[in-house]
Amino acid sequence: RTQEVSDITSRVSLHAAVREVLEALKTLRAQAASDRAQQVLEGLRQLLVILEDRSRDFTRNEIEARLAAAREAGADLVVAVGGGSVIDAGKAVAAMLANDGALSDYLEIVGQGRALTQPSRPCIAVPTTAGTGAEVTRNAVLSAASHEVKVSLRSPFMMPCVAIVDPE
Repeated sequence: RTQEVSDITSRVSLHAAVREVLEALKTLRAQAASDRAQQVLEGLRQLLVILEDRSRDFTRNEIEARLAAAREAGADLVVAVGGGSVIDAGKAVAAMLANDGALSDYLEIVGQGRALTQPSRPCIAVPTTAGTGAEVTRNAVLSAASHEVKVSLRSPFMMPCVAIVDPE
């Protein structure tokens, strides 16, 4: 019973964090002082929010499914709320939204390891755990279960544009 209450509390906290991010974006859009800031904010059509509670890395198929959903929605901003694997998933989706080709074209070890040529779409990282530092790294660690290894998608273009770190 205690675990159920704790799970519900965690989910409510995560949803509150996403609401805060969305409200901050609305405020920023309303208060954009420069023409460039206004232009960028007006260009944001859709958000893709990755909000999950998980302890394992995302697989290539899981990233591709989220990427397909993001493209279908016309997303051009990713908000990733969760632990390191969720932040990495957000960075991977944001990177692939801006780059042509398949995810496997850019993966190290099990893919072609090509370099990303375009900057990622904006990614807002909201870590809910401490320790991974995924919100301040330029790579995404994914699971390649078929090869029984972890692989990386990495690029200087993959740093989240904003990290919201709240110890509460």
